[in-house]
Amino acid sequence: MPGTDVALGPWAGGLHNAAGTGEGIEDDELFELVNLEVDSDKSLANRPAIAELAVSGVTGIASGVRIIGTYLPDDGRKFLVLAVGSVVWLVNADTGVAAMSQGVLSSVCVQYKNRLWVVPQIAGQGGFFDAPTSTTLTWTAAANIPRGDAAVIYKERLFITGGATGTTNNSRINYSDVGDFTAFPGASNVDVVPGNGQRLIFMIVTSQDIYLFKEHSTYKYGYASDPARADITLISNNVGVPAVNCAIVYNNNTMYVLHDNSVYELYNGTYTKISTNIAMEQTLDPDLFAADTYALTLYRNRLFVRFYSRLYVFNLELQRWSSWETARKFSKLVVIQRADNGLDTAYAATATSALPGKLFFFRDDRITNVGITEDFECRIVTKLFDFAVPTHFKRLFYGGLQIATSGTTTIRSKVPNAAKGDTWDDFALLTWNPVGKTWGGSGDVINDDVILPAQGEFARKVVKCLGKMRFRQIQFTITTAAETNTVANASVRIYDLTVNLLQAETIVKGTT
Repeated sequence: MPGTDVALGPWAGGLHNAAGTGEGIEDDELFELVNLEVDSDKSLANRPAIAELAVSGVTGIASGVRIIGTYLPDDGRKFLVLAVGSVVWLVNADTGVAAMSQGVLSSVCVQYKNRLWVVPQIAGQGGFFDAPTSTTLTWTAAANIPRGDAAVIYKERLFITGGATGTTNNSRINYSDVGDFTAFPGASNVDVVPGNGQRLIFMIVTSQDIYLFKEHSTYKYGYASDPARADITLISNNVGVPAVNCAIVYNNNTMYVLHDNSVYELYNGTYTKISTNIAMEQTLDPDLFAADTYALTLYRNRLFVRFYSRLYVFNLELQRWSSWETARKFSKLVVIQRADNGLDTAYAATATSALPGKLFFFRDDRITNVGITEDFECRIVTKLFDFAVPTHFKRLFYGGLQIATSGTTTIRSKVPNAAKGDTWDDFALLTWNPVGKTWGGSGDVINDDVILPAQGEFARKVVKCLGKMRFRQIQFTITTAAETNTVANASVRIYDLTVNLLQAETIVKGTT
């Protein structure tokens, strides 16, 4: 064997792209981790496929659609609640067929005692859907429901705030009578630190309190018997939310909040930043709808963070980041348990003008629909390695990639700021003045190895790759197509890359 084998991976540290071009991160972290997630065995497994839900019977859906909630009557039916213009639609979550609609402009709804309460954005247009039998749906208007953008149920009362789009009383919470969401007496409201220049945007309810999120502050609200005599406690004077659907509760005791360009965990009244490893940059996506610029929602143990052009995913169990890339762009999720397969299903409305009027869904399943209803590519980019000897050149002889995939795989090696040596034949074409070569003209040296599916079908194996190369620093990119398979529990798994190296001569001049 000409050199020493050096193992790169497993990459259990997940994504770390917050600074640099791959420098300054740990060996087990990745500069890019796209459409792959760190699994419990430390391998990298492909994400689920995103499928399209075919919707029928919804008028005007191509002009814009949002999913504002779900309605799950006791009879077992499952409905997505869609807002299309100034109409709210109930759509069967299994078939995509419209079941009922009502003319009301709304962005929020809640379910209580088998009824779906719809909060209007314009006063006097609210009401509730009911399911009196297993085959019927009804609508009842409730003119007293205040307008609002966020609503929660707390101690049998409906609490509503409209600060996000309101023009007056932007710090006010209105609340109903106990058990009667049609009754909102005129004095049934409380103002949360009014006049501080911040709107009350969003609310989250836990078993004990309501957490109130202004634009740059957080409060806790709770009472024993009288909502008008509630205790309002300041949690943070620095962290709030920019819009609705930018905060969630997990396990009823931990909250996650998107504020500015950071994600925070709120536990025991203390905020901790958890997005240090990811680049929260305001990179515009020209196809993304303005209302979908940022969002933070939850699906099982995954936290989904939309921030401009990026969709980041945080595994709450393993505490690791990754990123998803898809043409079926989404920002916000709602979740329904599906009885036919026992898996929670996440639903989303399109966030891109390239696919207007579309609804998508996916499950925690790395096999179904992969490469069938959605084709996507899995990609990792490693850190920039100097193998702990930056003062020496190294020689790469070959590599061995442990991977399970049925897709075509490309392994790329990149030596930055380098240039291949010229031959006498190259110089023979040049004149003496000018020579035509400068030190600053050096670019990257890139070599690609393409592994066909026949050489890397789905079964864990070592694929010999890479070739002889001299370098000081080097970076590796592994790309593979996610294809359907019936052999294992994932379409793609990447384990590690072993390279055979030999330390070469000392660097005698300043060079990269």
